[in-house]
Amino acid sequence: MPYTANGLEDGLKLNGRMSEKHLGVCFETQGPPASLHHKDLPSIVLKANETYEKQTVFSFESKLEKKEPIS
Repeated sequence: MPYTANGLEDGLKLNGRMSEKHLGVCFETQGPPASLHHKDLPSIVLKANETYEKQTVFSFESKLEKKEPIS
């Protein structure tokens, strides 16, 4: 579930930098909440003494494009 910093108040100090809209984005991984109601989805219930491990890897690439000025 992604969410952005667009709702942050301006003027908050975050890691030495002042907050502003579009400052960052967070990708929060989670299981499907509908799993509680649908047997065909993987279980999201963690029982006592069970260990839960999950790794999520995000990879991003940025390409700079030279844009012509708008006339």
